[in-house]
Amino acid sequence: MTRLLLWVVTACAIVVGCSRTPDGACPVSGVIDPPQADVNVGDQVSLQLKTTDFPCQGVFGLTPSQARWAVGDAVSLDSVRGFTLYVRALHQGYGEVDLTTPGGPGLLAMSQLFVYEPAGADTVMSAVWNWGPDSAIVSVLDAQGATVRSVLVHGDRDTVCVVTPLSDSVGYHVQVFGNSRTGTIWVHHAATLAFFHTFNVMANETVSPIPMQVGTVEPDGC
Repeated sequence: MTRLLLWVVTACAIVVGCSRTPDGACPVSGVIDPPQADVNVGDQVSLQLKTTDFPCQGVFGLTPSQARWAVGDAVSLDSVRGFTLYVRALHQGYGEVDLTTPGGPGLLAMSQLFVYEPAGADTVMSAVWNWGPDSAIVSVLDAQGATVRSVLVHGDRDTVCVVTPLSDSVGYHVQVFGNSRTGTIWVHHAATLAFFHTFNVMANETVSPIPMQVGTVEPDGC
């Protein structure tokens, strides 16, 4: 399920009359609209700053020429018209939009963007981890049970990112060295793959009966 979450938060400068939250930060004084939207890779979303006053930071009457926008990894800034930004989702993962001013009090507002593969994506991304002390081999299987890719993950948090073609079902087979335990977990298209395309695959010899755990990841990417 694709989902783009936009959270607006502010950082507080030390100014007279600053009304801080219990954790010491400035309250949210800038509003970016929409606060939440669903976006696929390749889509464009427009973001609009709804206020020019940031009392907690001591900034009032912000003008478009004073605004400085910075965007993060998974998105690009197509254009800016006044206080409206047009941002494009480039790939799965996390992007960020920051608002500051030259020589100002620091961060005024921030939007966090989580970009997902579309439902019709043709690849599966597997973040393969090993949470035990012994090395393990994890194999990705297609719907017919054939091995598409096998990786060796060493003990104590070793991780490998694997990208494989989408199949009607995807299987994960694990073999843990040391105790020779094995097992396979299947992910079926109708139930899960229609919405999710990235999975955490954790070899874990303390889990029974199969020494592995598989879970979905949001946003897509590893």
